[in-house]
Amino acid sequence: SSGINAEYGAIKETCHPLQGTTGRNILIWTDSLSSIMALQATTINSKTAKSCYNALNALGQHNTLEIRWIAAHTGLWGNEKADQLAKLGTTEGTPITCPIPHSLIKRRINQKVQKLDNIEWSRNGHLHTKVALGRKKAEIIGQLNNCLGKDRKKYRIAAQLITGHCPLNKYLH
Repeated sequence: SSGINAEYGAIKETCHPLQGTTGRNILIWTDSLSSIMALQATTINSKTAKSCYNALNALGQHNTLEIRWIAAHTGLWGNEKADQLAKLGTTEGTPITCPIPHSLIKRRINQKVQKLDNIEWSRNGHLHTKVALGRKKAEIIGQLNNCLGKDRKKYRIAAQLITGHCPLNKYLH
């Protein structure tokens, strides 16, 4: 995901010095076929891709604009030079900020919440289950197994009662 965002950023940055140009035939080469295909899609969900798309459209309003694919790592001088400059850009110079995709932020937050929840669960367990079963957990579960037989509906209700996921309508009174 960050690789394709870097490609979008590179294409967008290519457009900036060319803004204000009119009546020219502009050809942009990229070794990222996936970015070309994504920019040609009917819907674009990524903010970075949309920003790149908008920069290309602005440039293409007054020019003939074409984006072409070039094979990567095949010894073509221009592409090798671009890779060399990209590698240099990771260690020197002013960084170009690429916005972090919303999906990455959401995934990281969800991972952190799940990790904290797992820590809390392993530390304290489920409070409602502890209250419902008390210290005789194994004995009560054994009695439930004997009592409920193979009735799935009764097992479901018992599990809901024990875990606190049962609608008892207590809030109505």
